Amino acid sequence: MVLKRRDAGLIEVYGSGKIKFRPAKFSPALGEELGDEYRRRLERIVPAAMKMEYPSVPADQAAKLAPSLLELVREMLDRVES
Repeated sequence: MVLKRRDAGLIEVYGSGKIKFRPAKFSPALGEELGDEYRRRLERIVPAAMKMEYPSVPADQAAKLAPSLLELVREMLDRVES
């Protein structure tokens, strides 16, 4: 499942349970300022993953971090839509 805004993905959730991100899509989806903030906040939540070219969070970690990630995505979408 991929959550997109303006045809640019914010978060990808796979059937295996892993979560991935495409940082180049953050600014097109949220605008420059919020896209940068989204990236910085993801770096605090999943620092090791965000050092990857195609950030990936393994299923065992994703299950623990899902509530924080969902909260962040909701906040960013609420802010960009208001």
